[in-house]
Amino acid sequence: MLSGLALPEAAAQGSSDSVPAHHDHGHGDYGHSGHGHDDPAHGSQFDTWSCRPTRVFEEADLRAWLAAPPAGLLRLKGVLRTASAGGEPGWSELQFAGRHGTLRKAAAPASGAALVAISLHGQLPTAALSATFGTSN
Repeated sequence: MLSGLALPEAAAQGSSDSVPAHHDHGHGDYGHSGHGHDDPAHGSQFDTWSCRPTRVFEEADLRAWLAAPPAGLLRLKGVLRTASAGGEPGWSELQFAGRHGTLRKAAAPASGAALVAISLHGQLPTAALSATFGTSN
């Protein structure tokens, strides 16, 4: 959210604190019909997968994977041990959202390598994720 910009509904009511930021739309909008944001069903729309890979990944292989990820994946993020062709191992941050993925150098995390993936319920490509990154936690 951009700071300093009032929500249209709040501006019309004359107070920026009269409408909570998360509820700046009716629940008939955006596919939220039938439940509130605090309803447990709101979280059941998604499946998650995570792992702590132990191996070193080739950067070129990860970039190729990010260019053609498995169907159903909405979001993937984490930090992995990586190496470029002939290079020394290091750390990279992997980000994937929508149809775009990035891989960039990162500092070594204190807790080690970790990845988290999100998909719509029933569409998580678990087998493809496990085959590429390792067994889920």
